[in-house]
Amino acid sequence: MREQFKDHVVKEAPVRSFELRNANGSSCYWFNVTWTPGVLTLAGDLGDMTVTHYHAMSTFEEAVHWIDDIALSYLCEKASRRRSYSPELTTKSIIQDLNEPVLDEILGEKGWGTDKRSGGIRKELQYLAKDAKEEFENKYETALSEGLGEEEARIRAEEAARLVREDDPYDTASAWTITESETCDYINNLSPLDRFRIPDHWKRWARASCYIHGHELFVCDVTKASERRHLRDEIESRCQDKRETLELLDALDRDYEGLRYEFTGQDKWHHDCLLFWASEMKRMDYVGTDKEAA
Repeated sequence: MREQFKDHVVKEAPVRSFELRNANGSSCYWFNVTWTPGVLTLAGDLGDMTVTHYHAMSTFEEAVHWIDDIALSYLCEKASRRRSYSPELTTKSIIQDLNEPVLDEILGEKGWGTDKRSGGIRKELQYLAKDAKEEFENKYETALSEGLGEEEARIRAEEAARLVREDDPYDTASAWTITESETCDYINNLSPLDRFRIPDHWKRWARASCYIHGHELFVCDVTKASERRHLRDEIESRCQDKRETLELLDALDRDYEGLRYEFTGQDKWHHDCLLFWASEMKRMDYVGTDKEAA
């Protein structure tokens, strides 16, 4: 027998226990909440949880008021529940990280203490796209009037539009195809990110493309929405496995803080159950009464 228990005495503890069940008697989503000083136990169709905090729940009334507005994170802390790896939140975090420099460049950086962006080059890019479209239409009509076939006219017009886009003073037109910056012999010894002329704000996406596709000699055009959608699908798939996610973050040269964790769906159910129980205790006037413990 442990020495620490030698002075313990046994006495019956005050207990309040409540069953919450559908009015038709169904056991679907039923649960039971039991209070004893310092301890609240939830058990039922949704699993079980034991919350311990003697100072906050020394009386039944204190327990109800404490639970009534408790945050999920604090409740789980007092129930010894830990966050687990979240593939969904991690995928979202990685995509946001890849997009951040692109948004900063095109829409502008966020102001101090606000999410509003300003100072980007969106207007200039829109003007450039408009000029390229007009150039395409003009050259296409001219080529047709000169007797060229539709396919030849389209090729000539697309080349004219491409030249307009390449005149972009910001070097960021979203329609650009990533091209090699040099043709020297040593270029094959360079990494794909150095071999191609890639605007700085697209380099995170380009790095993701190289890793996911396993390319050693070229980079897919990540300025195209279709390519980014494909990469997003691949990232989401790889993030389902934590080990693969760590490898992805390492390849992207991002730290492991990119991993995201959250409480389980069951933890959130238990939080909702206890909030509902507390609200019912108040609604039914169990709080502040002199009713004896069951």
